[in-house]
Amino acid sequence: MCQLIAFVQQISPETLDRVAEVVELAATGLRDLAQSQRDRAPASGDEAAPPPGGGERS
Repeated sequence: MCQLIAFVQQISPETLDRVAEVVELAATGLRDLAQSQRDRAPASGDEAAPPPGGGERS
């Protein structure tokens, strides 16, 4: 954690702003994706969707 803080302190404020914008866009996209999945989920809400590939391993 200390190494991360030291690294971030060496980056220019403008670069940090750009990184923050990219992270914000990614977070918005992930929230939208999560909402889309909720909207497609069964109405009961009790049953979770099966994992991709059937959920069983051989």
